[in-house]
Order: sequence, then structure tokens, then C-alpha cells
Amino acid sequence: MNSLLPERTLQRFARNLRGRDFVVGDVHGHFELIERLLARVGFDEGVDRLFAAGDLVDRGPYSPRVVDWLQRPWFHSVRGNHEQLVIDVVLAGDDRDLHFRNGGQWLYQLPQDERERIARSLLDLPLAIEVEIGEGRRVGIVHAEAPVSPAFPDWDSGMAALAGEMGGAARKSAAALAMWARTRIEGEDDAEVPGLARLYVGHTAQVSVRRLGNTHYIDTGSGYSDGCLSLVDIVTGAVETAAAH
Repeated sequence: MNSLLPERTLQRFARNLRGRDFVVGDVHGHFELIERLLARVGFDEGVDRLFAAGDLVDRGPYSPRVVDWLQRPWFHSVRGNHEQLVIDVVLAGDDRDLHFRNGGQWLYQLPQDERERIARSLLDLPLAIEVEIGEGRRVGIVHAEAPVSPAFPDWDSGMAALAGEMGGAARKSAAALAMWARTRIEGEDDAEVPGLARLYVGHTAQVSVRRLGNTHYIDTGSGYSDGCLSLVDIVTGAVETAAAH
């Protein structure tokens, strides 16, 4: 994994006292599905907020719209491995073939200055988001898996590792967990992530939104022909889905 990581690895949000908070799974260029889902729930741009579990780009038809979405003040996303692929190819000269094989063809149809504009907008994305939900509780959002290990066994120590407070090796390990790992879901690990009420992740497509312990897997495969995009109300847990076909 390349070392182009954000200076601000964690972005914190206070409790939303005026509106609702939603989190959406891996978009993969299907921003039209976000629009459909937000219309369905009556999303109010003045008071509601939308968080995303990363992988905003690749595979789907509208990936170039990512810059427009990231400029919306009510929309916030963590960085996924597909954002990392764009960053590493465009800004660090990494393997274009790897990105191309993973749905990145759209990027190379754009002028070089537009590729750089997109990559630099993705570079600002944090690896983790934390949202207060009241009564001292908080939810977390990362793309792939909780950045916890024997060396940093809870959410707060994982955030410290991501921030580089435990050294470069720990930061690299925590970032790899946050953006790329599938160990917990593949092992059906239902251990709680200490320090959080809930954690929302994407990365590994599921038939429907599911929970293991306090981790909610919300990628329902919008990047595939038989999948859909899922939107979750953070407070109520209500789920809305929209398919591209």
C-alpha cells in the first residue's frame, strides 16, 4: 500500500441536533442511486447529513462526479481502497494496470489535469469518521475493517495508530486494516469493537445490510450488476435500497 495517507486521519462530528444522519455503502460511481435514495427519505440538505463508507468511484458510470459531491457541505466520506488506487496512480505513479482491472477505466478517459483534480480531492478524505449520537455514545465509519489489533485493541488506540502516534509501522498496519482488510467478515467475527456504539463499514459486498457484533456491513454491491446501494438511518437503523437496473 502506498504511503500517501491524509494528514487528518480522523474527522469528528458533533451530534446532529437539528436533523437526521444517514450512512451509505460503497457508491462505486452510482451517484444517481444516492439521489434516488435521498429523495425517498425526504433528505433535507439544510439540516440532514450524509456519510459514506468510501469507494465512491470506479465501476459505475458517474465516477467523475465525485468532486461535485465532495463539495456538498452535508456530504462526508472516508477514504476507501478505490480512492487510494486513484491517489497512488495519479499522484505517486503506481500501477495503472491494477486500477484498470478494478474498474478504473473511466479515469484514463479524462485529461491529465482533471485526473489530478480528482486525485487531490480524494487525498483530503480521512480514513475514519466519528459521529456523536448522544448520551456519551458515538458511531464510527471506516471503509473495510476496524483498525484494531493486539497492539491497538480499541477504537481510540486504533485512531492513535492511524494518526501516527505509535510510529510508522503501526500507522501503516492500521491504515491497511481500515482500507483493505476482510479478516473479520471472512471469519464471521462477531467480537465487539470496544469504544463504539456501532461501526459502519463497506468493502465486502453482502446480499443485504448485516451486523456482526457492533459492526454493520453496508456494502450491498452497487458496483455489480446484481447488487444495490444501501442507505442507513444512523439513529433508527432503517434501511433503504436502490438497484441500478
